[in-house]
Amino acid sequence: GSLEIVDRMMVTKVTSSPTSRCSWMVRGKSTSQYMCMGDFCTCPAFSFSVVQKPEQYFCKHLLAVHLAKALGKYEEKTVSDDAFAEVVAAAFV
Repeated sequence: GSLEIVDRMMVTKVTSSPTSRCSWMVRGKSTSQYMCMGDFCTCPAFSFSVVQKPEQYFCKHLLAVHLAKALGKYEEKTVSDDAFAEVVAAAFV
Protein backbone atom coordinates (compact mmCIF):
# COMPACT_ATOMS: atom_id res chain seq x y z
CA GLY A 1 0.00 0.00 0.00
CA SER A 2 0.97 3.60 0.56
CA LEU A 3 3.62 2.90 3.23
CA GLU A 4 5.33 0.37 0.97
CA ILE A 5 5.46 2.98 -1.82
CA VAL A 6 7.14 5.43 0.55
CA ASP A 7 9.51 2.84 2.04
CA ARG A 8 10.67 1.85 -1.44
CA MET A 9 11.32 5.52 -2.34
CA MET A 10 8.88 5.35 -5.26
CA VAL A 11 7.76 8.98 -4.87
CA THR A 12 9.50 11.77 -6.81
CA LYS A 13 8.88 15.49 -6.52
CA VAL A 14 9.25 17.04 -9.99
CA THR A 15 9.86 20.81 -9.99
CA SER A 16 10.05 23.00 -13.07
CA SER A 17 12.67 25.66 -13.55
CA PRO A 18 12.51 28.62 -13.51
CA THR A 19 8.78 28.79 -12.64
CA SER A 20 8.94 26.30 -9.72
CA ARG A 21 5.73 24.47 -10.65
CA CYS A 22 5.52 21.12 -8.90
CA SER A 23 4.00 17.70 -9.43
CA TRP A 24 4.61 14.33 -7.84
CA MET A 25 5.33 11.13 -9.72
CA VAL A 26 4.60 7.79 -8.07
CA ARG A 27 5.97 4.61 -9.59
CA GLY A 28 3.63 1.65 -9.66
CA LYS A 29 4.47 -2.00 -9.14
CA SER A 30 5.29 -2.66 -12.79
CA THR A 31 6.29 -0.03 -15.33
CA SER A 32 3.33 2.20 -14.55
CA GLN A 33 3.83 5.70 -13.22
CA TYR A 34 1.16 8.07 -11.95
CA MET A 35 1.18 11.84 -11.60
CA CYS A 36 -0.31 13.51 -8.53
CA MET A 37 -1.06 17.24 -8.48
CA GLY A 38 -2.99 18.76 -5.60
CA ASP A 39 -5.73 16.29 -4.75
CA PHE A 40 -5.74 14.59 -8.17
CA CYS A 41 -4.05 11.40 -9.37
CA THR A 42 -3.94 9.92 -12.86
CA CYS A 43 -4.40 6.31 -11.65
CA PRO A 44 -7.56 4.35 -12.54
CA ALA A 45 -8.40 3.80 -8.86
CA PHE A 46 -8.65 7.56 -8.30
CA SER A 47 -11.05 7.92 -11.19
CA PHE A 48 -13.23 5.05 -10.00
CA SER A 49 -13.07 5.13 -6.18
CA VAL A 50 -12.70 8.87 -5.59
CA VAL A 51 -14.40 10.61 -8.53
CA GLN A 52 -17.10 8.28 -9.87
CA LYS A 53 -18.03 6.50 -6.62
CA PRO A 54 -16.84 8.72 -3.77
CA GLU A 55 -15.93 5.86 -1.44
CA GLN A 56 -12.49 7.25 -0.54
CA TYR A 57 -10.83 10.63 -0.20
CA PHE A 58 -7.51 9.51 -1.70
CA CYS A 59 -6.03 6.72 -3.76
CA LYS A 60 -2.92 5.00 -2.38
CA HIS A 61 -0.68 7.17 -4.59
CA LEU A 62 -2.00 10.46 -3.17
CA LEU A 63 -1.75 9.07 0.34
CA ALA A 64 1.83 8.02 -0.41
CA VAL A 65 2.64 11.57 -1.56
CA HIS A 66 1.25 13.04 1.68
CA LEU A 67 3.20 10.50 3.76
CA ALA A 68 6.41 11.05 1.75
CA LYS A 69 6.17 14.82 2.25
CA ALA A 70 5.55 14.42 5.99
CA LEU A 71 8.45 11.99 6.39
CA GLY A 72 10.79 13.68 3.92
CA LYS A 73 11.18 10.35 2.07
CA TYR A 74 11.10 11.19 -1.62
CA GLU A 75 13.41 11.82 -4.51
CA GLU A 76 13.65 15.23 -6.15
CA LYS A 77 14.05 16.07 -9.81
CA THR A 78 14.27 19.51 -11.44
CA VAL A 79 13.36 19.87 -15.11
CA SER A 80 12.93 22.76 -17.52
CA ASP A 81 9.50 24.34 -17.89
CA ASP A 82 9.19 22.76 -21.34
CA ALA A 83 10.05 19.30 -20.02
CA PHE A 84 7.58 19.79 -17.15
CA ALA A 85 4.81 20.61 -19.64
CA GLU A 86 5.66 17.44 -21.55
CA VAL A 87 5.51 15.33 -18.36
CA VAL A 88 2.10 16.75 -17.49
CA ALA A 89 0.76 16.30 -21.03
CA ALA A 90 2.04 12.70 -21.19
CA ALA A 91 0.25 11.85 -17.93
CA PHE A 92 -3.10 12.48 -19.60
CA VAL A 93 -2.55 10.40 -22.74
